Amino acid sequence: TDYYRIIEGSFDEFERSYPDQFEEKYGYLRTEAMKAIYSFLDCGIPENGQCFFRCAQCKQCH
Repeated sequence: TDYYRIIEGSFDEFERSYPDQFEEKYGYLRTEAMKAIYSFLDCGIPENGQCFFRCAQCKQCH
C-alpha cells in the first residue's frame, strides 16, 4: 500500500532525526512505538507468513 511504502521509505530517517527534532517536545521514542512500526513492516511479507479469510456472504478467500 501507499502507507506501507511511506513508512518503509522514511522511517529510518525519522528514527535518526527524532532526538534532535521531536524528543524535547514529545519525549524519547518509546520501544513500544518502534515494535509497532517494525511489526507493521513485517506484516504482509509472504516469507513471514500470511493470513487469509473467507467471506461469509460471497465465500471468496481474501
